[in-house]
Amino acid sequence: MSISAHREQHKEELRRLILDTAERLFTTAGSYDAVSMRKIAKGINYSATTIYLYFKDKDELFQTLLRDTFRQLSRAVALSVSDRDPVVGLYQAMRACVAFGLEHPEHYRLLFMVRPSLAVSEWAGRELGGEAFNVLRHQAGLCVDAGRFPGSDQDLVAQGSWAVVHGLISTLLSRPELDRRRLIEHVLGRYLAGLLAAPSPS
Repeated sequence: MSISAHREQHKEELRRLILDTAERLFTTAGSYDAVSMRKIAKGINYSATTIYLYFKDKDELFQTLLRDTFRQLSRAVALSVSDRDPVVGLYQAMRACVAFGLEHPEHYRLLFMVRPSLAVSEWAGRELGGEAFNVLRHQAGLCVDAGRFPGSDQDLVAQGSWAVVHGLISTLLSRPELDRRRLIEHVLGRYLAGLLAAPSPS
């Protein structure tokens, strides 16, 4: 390996170490303000100056963490839709969102609980999380266009689907004694059944 290649590898390894350490500190603290660049630097045994060579400030570092995690969520949701029936497809996308949150609780808390104002402001169609939300929105649009959800519109269905998903994940993470499978099937099934049964607009 050449000297330049070795240097680039070291830089990438240090960048990954910074991100992994910051993620652990943010999720452990459960607070954005409780974690400083100085604490992150102490966690990797480098000076804070070193971190600023990779990230201009804490906001940029945190947004990078969100981007990496949203990318994982988006991939999981996009791959989940396999049925040609749009309602089943929407169910599959919602189910994948719930599964991701429950299988990666620390990642989910990082996205929506450590600094929720940032995650929410970026959620709808912007860089962070746009892909995952757009899968829900696309499936919602297919359902509306096919006349499956009388009186509903695409954006309202997509936003409602996300609200249901988020509520399920938050509840199940805080109440581990609940029967996850039964509650998920009940809530998602009832939500979609309600949309299907809604009366047509007069």
